[in-house]
Amino acid sequence: MAPCFDNQSSLFNFVVRDGNGVKGTVDSSISKVPWAYIQPPAEQINKNNATKCEILPIDLLSLDGPDHDEVVNQIVRAAETLGFFQVINRGVPEDVDMEKKGEWVEIPPVPGALVINVGDMLQIWSNGRYKSAEYRVRTTSTKSRVSIPIFVSPQGTQKIAPLPQVVEKDGVARYRELVFSDYMNCFFGNAHDGKKSLGFAKTN
Repeated sequence: MAPCFDNQSSLFNFVVRDGNGVKGTVDSSISKVPWAYIQPPAEQINKNNATKCEILPIDLLSLDGPDHDEVVNQIVRAAETLGFFQVINRGVPEDVDMEKKGEWVEIPPVPGALVINVGDMLQIWSNGRYKSAEYRVRTTSTKSRVSIPIFVSPQGTQKIAPLPQVVEKDGVARYRELVFSDYMNCFFGNAHDGKKSLGFAKTN
């Protein structure tokens, strides 16, 4: 019998407390997507509302040559602005949207490229210098697609805080020290609302 997610607490307990995760939710034979995972109609994807953003892919092969520093600078600039970049020589998912300054920006697929997003922990470690990108992937009725996301995260007991050398340079810590598992409990314990989960880690 499929579990019943009739409130936020029951969904949180199943996904986070009991350790089933999103995959366990899918495998539980539920007949509809839990309400917490559904965007309000006004925020749902509409390709016509997305601004197209042309971004040149970064060639990682040049890291081993005389253009090493320029490649590094390209990655840094992308992480500081969009929180997103593409590197060539890999497969790329199609129809990706990134959120930038309250507006969805369409990222056209680059053949042979790999999509890399900056996540919340890197934004905290960098004291806000690198931007954690909010993104979404559109589905269509004309194409099939396979996405294989790989998330790199600390252990649950790991303490997370801006790096001391970054705080010294900035003159202020924009995020407090916290335990990674506490952050994830906050993240999964609330309905998705953009990047508001980062507010849990802010110092004010």
